[in-house]
Amino acid sequence: MPKKIIIFIFLIIIFVGTFFVYKNKFGYCSKYTCSIEIKMSEEEYNEKLGLIREAKENIKKDPGSVNDYLSLGLYYKSIGELGKAKDVYLDGVKVNDEFYLYYLNLGNVLVDMGDYAGAREFYLKAIASKELEASNYLKLVDLLFYKIKAPDKEIRDVYLEGLTKTRNDLNLCMSYASYLENIKEYSAAYDTWRICLTKDPDNEAIKELIKELKSKL
Repeated sequence: MPKKIIIFIFLIIIFVGTFFVYKNKFGYCSKYTCSIEIKMSEEEYNEKLGLIREAKENIKKDPGSVNDYLSLGLYYKSIGELGKAKDVYLDGVKVNDEFYLYYLNLGNVLVDMGDYAGAREFYLKAIASKELEASNYLKLVDLLFYKIKAPDKEIRDVYLEGLTKTRNDLNLCMSYASYLENIKEYSAAYDTWRICLTKDPDNEAIKELIKELKSKL
């Protein structure tokens, strides 16, 4: 086959591939919010751009640098470029697919973009990557309760799994107790607040909540 024809075919393949990449990206951004306007001074904006350039240079020098991907994603998010922040974290996953903060931050960005199904997927991956980290469960239950409006059983299952894996992490315990109060399961909330108190015996706020709930039983 002549060399010119081979080059022509190669260029066609590149063009088709690029077309579908941008077509898919445009379709995604027409459905979800890929950028938002964040008010800041020109000086602040230029400072952020400088930090973005610096983080990119650091990644070029050390593609395996965990912190630089995290920083770059946060810088993009801080100027409202949610789609670019998402892409940065996805690049980070390609470098290190066991680092839970990539998945957690991806979930956070996708919540801001309105892609709740995608956020749920990445929060679950964060949990799978680091099941002892309470913030993974807290982010997921917030998404399920406030955004997805998931059934009680699904929310409760996440709480119970998280409490088991983290050995009743105080923040997760308090969140679950508050959730039970919110759905008016006062007896279960009372028992859960008492468990929370064992993690922080001097917490006067928890003691007051226990007293209030006892009066409702």
